[in-house]
Amino acid sequence: MVRSILAIIAGFVCAFGTIIATDFSLLAVLPKTFAEGGPGTAVLVALLGAYAVGSALGGYVAAFVAGRSEIKHSLTLGLVFLALGLASVVCFKLMPQPPPGSDTAAAMQPPPLWFGVATLVQVVPVTVLGGCLRVWQKLCRPGHSA
Repeated sequence: MVRSILAIIAGFVCAFGTIIATDFSLLAVLPKTFAEGGPGTAVLVALLGAYAVGSALGGYVAAFVAGRSEIKHSLTLGLVFLALGLASVVCFKLMPQPPPGSDTAAAMQPPPLWFGVATLVQVVPVTVLGGCLRVWQKLCRPGHSA
């Protein structure tokens, strides 16, 4: 049980670290993109790809640390990500919006609907894919018979 909890935590930390590093890297490289009414479609697609890579990495790490029931652990992590993503959408909708024209209004523009939907739709399958990669890696070891 403890190992399972540690596996989920380790996967979460790796995925979250990857996603945050990508967000801050894009912000550092393209600061005007985020300041001028939000990022464009190309940047959002890049972020979606980075979120997918981070989620897959998290699923892989959770499966690796767990050492057993790899798919169940990566699925659990994916469901944690989905729950947190849904919670952030709800919180963003409930948060009072700054008055139009203020400095914070531009920074707090919500992303387009397609981005939120794509992020939530891809997170569980991609996280499980990371767990599947770990299972595949274990099965392809030399000397391992299926």
